[in-house]
Amino acid sequence: MNTLRCVPIIAVLAILGLTICHTAHAEPTITAKPSEVVFYTDSTTMEKKSEITCAANGASNPPRAVYYKTNGADETIFWKGGNDTHVADFIKQKNSYEFCLWADDHKVKLKCTTVTTAYKEVKLDLGLIHDVKVEPRGNSVRITFTTVRSTLAVVQVSKTAPKKILAINNDDVASFAPDVEVISQLAGAGTVHETIVPNLVPCTDHFFVISASDKKTGLWFKVSGKFHTLCRRVAVTFAKVKVIDDSDDLSAGDLAFGFFINGKNEPNGKSMTFGTHADSGSTKTANVSGSVVNAPATLTLKATGYDDDETEWVPLGPFVVLLSNTCGTSASDPGIAEGENECGEWTSGSQSFNLATLAQNVANPEKFSQAFTLKAHPQGDDSEVSFDVTGTISVTFVP
Repeated sequence: MNTLRCVPIIAVLAILGLTICHTAHAEPTITAKPSEVVFYTDSTTMEKKSEITCAANGASNPPRAVYYKTNGADETIFWKGGNDTHVADFIKQKNSYEFCLWADDHKVKLKCTTVTTAYKEVKLDLGLIHDVKVEPRGNSVRITFTTVRSTLAVVQVSKTAPKKILAINNDDVASFAPDVEVISQLAGAGTVHETIVPNLVPCTDHFFVISASDKKTGLWFKVSGKFHTLCRRVAVTFAKVKVIDDSDDLSAGDLAFGFFINGKNEPNGKSMTFGTHADSGSTKTANVSGSVVNAPATLTLKATGYDDDETEWVPLGPFVVLLSNTCGTSASDPGIAEGENECGEWTSGSQSFNLATLAQNVANPEKFSQAFTLKAHPQGDDSEVSFDVTGTISVTFVP
């Protein structure tokens, strides 16, 4: 008696795995898995599979061939003898395919199984992803949404716009070009999703794409959009000045201090200047403030202190008033760290901060403060003025 071994078989209509094998049962069998092949779009080029398995089971009249017929039409040879592999493509929708085992070269029908191809419409306006809400922040964005069925969704964000993508696709097609910098975050499993995408650039347009697969249909759904991150606002307070050396040996110095944020003494239209009559070793409260909206990531603070021999600051009640100003208060930035002229001498100190780096090292990167100390200590013999300025940098984000 001839035996039949299991082999994958594929022929002209989807990829079918056909196997024929020998077992100890008396009757031959033929099965299809799945028995229904479903198309979810209008495409006629999608490849669909059904695994056709047959077994001789020790039958006295073993199978010799497999024939099929479509919608009751005439039968066509699908497989005939040997251990061959054949390929079939299911390209027809709404059809019924009957696969039958035959013995004696299409003379005796043994067993049959049926595969149907069905079409189910998926409307674009009934997509998987709904209720998308975007909350831009300064360094990040919070995105929430829901899905009709449970899924594990992914959110991608980039400063570059995504490619033109279909809202529904058979595969997870790449949303951005391969050379585009993208930040990807999982948005959790289930039907309610939330994610916070970090490390974004403030005050900048960004684009997002939400991708989620639907196990029920086998399709991928995508939703895209655009948002603008909030702008960085920096407020700086130059709080106290500790006078290390007032440069006057016999009396207190008549000192004028100019403060600068990113090179500007008047970021809000008002000069950031503080004058005082101070001895070496004393500490004076300045509380001079300024702010910058849409501040860059690099923040440079500077303080310049002058002992002006022509300027006299005199206490008058709770205030300090200027009595003499022949040379001016010299509150401008001289451009060099230290020096002297016929009016007096000066020393400057500065420090730069990377606000993006600071944001990564604090509990709340959207609102934080940083203390600072500017040291203005002369390095040469042109000035003896020496002082420290302490203060606070406060960072928030605004539309």
